[in-house]
Amino acid sequence: MKRSYFLPALAFASALSAQELPKASPRAQVSQVVGLTKVTVDHGRPSANGRAIFGGLVPYGEVWRTGANECTTITFDGPVQFGKTQVAAGTYALFTVPSERTFRVILNSDAKQWGAYAYKSELDIASVEAAPEKCAATEVFTIGFGAFAQDAARLDLMWAETRVSVWITAPSDERAKANIAEALAKPDAGSGTYSESAEFYLTRHIDDAQALAWAHKSVEMKKMYWNNFTLALALHATGAVQEAIAAAEESAALAKAEGDTGAQQTYTAQSAAWRSAGK
Repeated sequence: MKRSYFLPALAFASALSAQELPKASPRAQVSQVVGLTKVTVDHGRPSANGRAIFGGLVPYGEVWRTGANECTTITFDGPVQFGKTQVAAGTYALFTVPSERTFRVILNSDAKQWGAYAYKSELDIASVEAAPEKCAATEVFTIGFGAFAQDAARLDLMWAETRVSVWITAPSDERAKANIAEALAKPDAGSGTYSESAEFYLTRHIDDAQALAWAHKSVEMKKMYWNNFTLALALHATGAVQEAIAAAEESAALAKAEGDTGAQQTYTAQSAAWRSAGK
């Protein structure tokens, strides 16, 4: 009787394909909080291996998966501005179309693709033209966040000696104000909560008078060198310069008593700067 080796061979191939083996282009994730929004990029990381990359392995004028294997995805857990386009929270495919002078960086709503073979331009929800810049030689394709500003981060795509960047912005003032209101409404809201709220309002120039009220409340609950200095900042922001100087000097003395020489030096320098500016 003739034996069949076909089925056992299929079973062996199926078992082999199910094995977990190292990939030539391992998958990676990079995350960054922008404002109050978490941004996560999931991508394959191919190596150059001596090959010409852009204009070679990655042809000009064609949609590229921006990595290897499955398409690269980017997830926002809140609304953002991608370049100049408003984008809702969600997960998107991140494609690029390279050329010598500019790269088109695309967000596409179909985030479950292998490569870019099923790419459909009608599903694009954002597109940014970014000029490529020279960077240090990068053997393995790398996605990261290379620069930051208030409520913004620069997403960098780097491979070979080329870097392409897109700014992602996630305004956080309204969410932060709602968080503050919720925290201060709790019966156990402490002096630290009031001081942090005041400091945020001062830093973002939202409402200096409200910040002053919260700073006073914090110090009334429990005076410490750090919240007393927040009060000094709020006094100065609302025009009470002499009171601000006195509060900063008191904060320096309190910090010295607590053994925090760094804070003491900072507060002393600030009070001296305010005195000098008033002369």
